[in-house]
Amino acid sequence: MNKVVLVFSFLLWTSISFAAVKWNSASKKTIYIGEESAVMVDSTGKRNAAQVAAEAQKFVAYHKPIFNFKPLAFPHWIKFEVDNNTNDQLIINVAQSLIPVIDCYYQDSVGNWHVQHSGYHIPLSKKVFKNHNQLFIVPPHVKQFYLRYIPCGFPMPVSIHERSSFQDSLNFQHIIFGIFMGIMIFVILYNLFLFVSLQKYGYLHYSILVFLYATFSGIFDGYLIYLFPSMDMEFWYYINPILNQPNGLLYCVLFLEVKKYAPKLYKVSLFLLGYFILYLITYLFMPMGVVLVISQLHALIGISFMATLGIVTGRKGNKLGYVFAFTYILFFVSAVIEVLYDETGSPAYLFNISYISIGILIEAFLLAYLLSKRFDWEKAEMRRARNQAQEELLLKTQENERIVLEQNQLLEQKVDERTAELNTALHDLKASQLQLVQQEKLASLGQLTAGIAHEIKNPLNFIINFSELSRELANDMVVEQDPEERKFLAESIQGNLEKIYRHGMRADSIIKNMLDHSRSKPSEKSLIDINKLAEEYLTLSYQGVKAKTPGFNCEIKMDLDPAITGIVIVGQDIARVLLNIFNNGFYAINQRIKSGDAFKPVLQLQIKQLTKQIEIRISDTGTGIPSDILDKIFNPFFTTKPTGEGTGLGLSLSYDIIKAHGGDLIVESELNKGTTFIIRLPL
Repeated sequence: MNKVVLVFSFLLWTSISFAAVKWNSASKKTIYIGEESAVMVDSTGKRNAAQVAAEAQKFVAYHKPIFNFKPLAFPHWIKFEVDNNTNDQLIINVAQSLIPVIDCYYQDSVGNWHVQHSGYHIPLSKKVFKNHNQLFIVPPHVKQFYLRYIPCGFPMPVSIHERSSFQDSLNFQHIIFGIFMGIMIFVILYNLFLFVSLQKYGYLHYSILVFLYATFSGIFDGYLIYLFPSMDMEFWYYINPILNQPNGLLYCVLFLEVKKYAPKLYKVSLFLLGYFILYLITYLFMPMGVVLVISQLHALIGISFMATLGIVTGRKGNKLGYVFAFTYILFFVSAVIEVLYDETGSPAYLFNISYISIGILIEAFLLAYLLSKRFDWEKAEMRRARNQAQEELLLKTQENERIVLEQNQLLEQKVDERTAELNTALHDLKASQLQLVQQEKLASLGQLTAGIAHEIKNPLNFIINFSELSRELANDMVVEQDPEERKFLAESIQGNLEKIYRHGMRADSIIKNMLDHSRSKPSEKSLIDINKLAEEYLTLSYQGVKAKTPGFNCEIKMDLDPAITGIVIVGQDIARVLLNIFNNGFYAINQRIKSGDAFKPVLQLQIKQLTKQIEIRISDTGTGIPSDILDKIFNPFFTTKPTGEGTGLGLSLSYDIIKAHGGDLIVESELNKGTTFIIRLPL
């Protein structure tokens, strides 16, 4: 029986016994007390320090360097002794900023109990030390201490420090964290600047992501308490990752273009994103202990899934996928090291900053690097796509040239077999085989020729009719014997000849004006009467349209500035621009007439002199141009006309001609109302 009692007493003694923390001149600057302490759970929650001290047998020795208890509603008491054999001023450092309230009790030499309060619920002004961690003074000649707090699931390193050296360490820690936070703020501001400059929302999204990461570091390391003294640190510790989970996953999906490279995983991403968003609401109804476990599980799932997305998209061709996956693997490693530190107290923090913060800093830099590389990659892809499009266009052009060349050779063989009567047709056939730019010039020339022919047709009809009449009168005059009648016939023939002469001169004038324009060199500028040039080509365009479209009628309005004497231009080129715009205007009016719309067909030409420019306005009441294609009408090969009616080069060439003259070509249009082309040429 005595042996049993002896064994039981030994086991009880070993369960409550612990060694005192010995501090002497040879001690290190920091001594952790975890393995030199004992713990008791106050299931009633009502015991005071004196009662706890009287129940020493209920304390159980703690055998780990760092305290880490599951979240419970009952207070935990930690008992330890400090044996200070020096004159050093010591402090107790509870290196956990997320503890709401923690009290340190000790008994003086006369048996009175004293308490020091700390925790983030205690205002900084009322703490013994104004610090984000929980610090307590070790009074001289006091050995035994009791810490009372309610566990909230966070690791709690407790250590003893010499006061002056610890203050130096704190100052160094503040500097390092300040540098860390400065870097994070710089990354945020720099990416906001890129967002404002480049209008790319990826930079804004990344700024939000880094802001949440930086905020989490401030919470995790406790520094936000200085900015927001009344902040509920524990609440924001839980809510920050819950907010950042969907944000980080969304950034990953968009950045890696998962929808493009991995459609199946994209659907999984949307499901997971929806689940994280739903958790934002449901977590409010869960106990904090459960929330902590689920949040840690979510972090593991999120990091693993995003790393998987990076690897998969990397295999599918996204160059940045592997680096993105490597970034989150590094962050996962830093989290594992942080957990290892929480359990064992090693490896010690680098520069007094948590491994989570170091992982966040590395992640922020790598993601910023990836974002910049993606921008460079997108520019390179755009250049490659543009070069490829140009090469394809060149190949198509060369193929068209080959086809045209083959057709020309075939046509030449056929033309050689034809008679001399087909020489003119052969010339026209060869001209029609030229490139699309030459076709556009010929189309304009055809329209111009039609106008000239229609203009010349009237005087020629008069010449023919009066010539025929004069021939008949001459025949009558040969057989007529009466002198009076012969005189009358001679006077009639003389009147007809005058009419023939007048209409012949009119035809000669039309041809002479055209020859004047054609004799100038194509690229040679000369002083041109712009009013006369515009009026002539408007008339020719209108006559050409009437010749091609029987029954077409349109009111022509001209408002010309007589003060304009002339302008130095390449007459043929500007004439081509005017003719093209006139033709387009008449075409649009005719299309609107065909649609049955009730309106007044009008084409107006207005020329006026500005300060240093000549402005030509050509307005029509045609169909107008839809707003969604208005910015494309000057593009080569773009046309709104049906196939076979336009090459899409007229306005493109006109735009180039006006720009070559140092001018501007502007278009204003409203659908079913009309279009106005504005030409401004420098004086």
